Amino acid sequence: MKTIKLLWLYVLFSFVIFMLGALAETKDRMEMDGTDWINSSDSNKKGYVTGFISGLNVAREKIYTSRIDLKDEFNKERFDSHWKDIILNQFAVGQINKGMNAFYKNLNNSKIKMVDAIYVVKMQIEGKNPELIDAQIRYLRIQPIDTRIIAECYKKLEAFHKEKGRDPTYKEIKNGDFSFEDLLKCKLFIDENNNLHLLFRYGRY
Repeated sequence: MKTIKLLWLYVLFSFVIFMLGALAETKDRMEMDGTDWINSSDSNKKGYVTGFISGLNVAREKIYTSRIDLKDEFNKERFDSHWKDIILNQFAVGQINKGMNAFYKNLNNSKIKMVDAIYVVKMQIEGKNPELIDAQIRYLRIQPIDTRIIAECYKKLEAFHKEKGRDPTYKEIKNGDFSFEDLLKCKLFIDENNNLHLLFRYGRY
């Protein structure tokens, strides 16, 4: 009986060590990138997107039933605006999967995290400005950006503001009067109508 107990303890110990090793090798969900997507089976890809959409719906329900005062019109308007940026219910899982497959066919996108790629695909499906989409992709490709570089780029933008009293225009950026890359590193893009867009980065780089 003592021998059997020792054997079971050994098996249990071996199993725990194996599981700890497996968990140590598992990437954080926010770190999964194009390599993980490409190496996943079709069923796992479908499961990822389905789970992503379901998680968003759970989060929305949680917020609406929380103590946040969404009865206040200002808060509700802000919430609805942000929610519109991330909701995916309007798309079929297969549609998103197809877009993700196409996105990661470009090897330059392989290091972009899946959580970010899914929102680039959302932009593509919605027919957003191609220049904005291109800027968003380029911003994600250069991640992570050293904080010192970001600070330097903001200093250049602040100096421009101090001199001109405004943001650089689309024409000025095209003419090289203000660096497109410096603006990009500030997480910003200015379109042909001189509208300012804040770029996103959700993944962990």
